[in-house]
Amino acid sequence: MNKTTNLAALIMATAVLTWACSPEDDHHGSMNGDTEHEEMDHDEMDGHQETDRHEDEGQHDDHGDVHGDSSDHHDDGEGHDASPPENVNEYALEGLMVENTKNVTRISEDDPVLFSVKASQTIWPATHEDNQPGTVILAPLDEWQYALASLTLVHHPNDGPLLYFDGALTDEVVAEMERLQPKGNSEGIEVMVMGELNEVDQNKLEGFEVEHLTADDPAAFAAIIDEHYAELSFIEQSLKFYYCKLTGSEAASTLF
Repeated sequence: MNKTTNLAALIMATAVLTWACSPEDDHHGSMNGDTEHEEMDHDEMDGHQETDRHEDEGQHDDHGDVHGDSSDHHDDGEGHDASPPENVNEYALEGLMVENTKNVTRISEDDPVLFSVKASQTIWPATHEDNQPGTVILAPLDEWQYALASLTLVHHPNDGPLLYFDGALTDEVVAEMERLQPKGNSEGIEVMVMGELNEVDQNKLEGFEVEHLTADDPAAFAAIIDEHYAELSFIEQSLKFYYCKLTGSEAASTLF
């Protein structure tokens, strides 16, 4: 908003200075020209008004034609609505040995906990640092409000999967965290636990930098998540800013 205001003020000041610095003859010429126009006889003015009236009528007619054509185009468009394909091949699924296509990856799993593990393995190969996650998020399966709010932290700035726990951490979930070897977010947190986790399962996370987020009700928890997201984002942007400043990068000016 400040940049827009300053730019508008600069443009206005330039226009005023340009007018003020122009030769006086130009101003007098403009004034004399205005006087000459004022002395135009009534017959010429009537002629101009008549011409303008006919031109306006012609423009209205043209607009009418344009609107008419537009309605015709809308009418024609009704015949292009989406429709199911014709001539379906009823044998397409017989003998099929794959589930995926070149554009679609399907994950077949009825257990939500195992599904979260398979989804993690599909998105994060974790073969090297560039495709390892930052932070793994553990969310309770039996409290969907907490899990839903936790999804806010899946992407920036944590960039990691959400894995479910149903009362306790399963061996598959623990093994997946070991496979991923999360790098940590801007605060070095490798695992974020949403809600309550029993002491036995907390001991399974001893090898990770862990942060717990919980609240008495879903609304309060969502507020905590929102505040936490803002804090992490600010820290990451600040780190990028100072890095760009130290390296002399021009990108620093675009971060704030």
